[in-house]
Amino acid sequence: MNPSALSETGVAAAINLNLSEFGHDENTNHYFLNQIKYVFITGKPREFILTQADETTTKYMDWRLYSESDNSGRVKSVFGISRDVSQIKKAEENLKQSLEEKNVLLRELYHRTKNNMFVICSLLGMKAAYSDDPAIKETFMEIENKIQ
Repeated sequence: MNPSALSETGVAAAINLNLSEFGHDENTNHYFLNQIKYVFITGKPREFILTQADETTTKYMDWRLYSESDNSGRVKSVFGISRDVSQIKKAEENLKQSLEEKNVLLRELYHRTKNNMFVICSLLGMKAAYSDDPAIKETFMEIENKIQ
């Protein structure tokens, strides 16, 4: 960004902000600063989720940045609200995994049912073929047609 534009919008004061003290890496720090700059320049709020992972856990923080303007409409400050949404994200992931498991089971049930119906139709066809009574043959064929 243009340094004079930064100082004109007041963003230059935020450049020294460093999220590494909260355990965020340099890329996350850069992303966060870009979000602050966007709100300073446009005056539009931003919503985003920052992910922080270590060896054992992943933490999700929901951030919302808002601008505060003076009487002339110029942005004079940006403030943010964050909340830990890790449990919500974990619950969402668990629901997605559970749904996928249920879909796999449903596909397996459909496949087995289809195979069983095919076996029943084959048995009915064999019985009809060995029967000499035309009424029984017709009954078996009707049942087989209803299954198919």
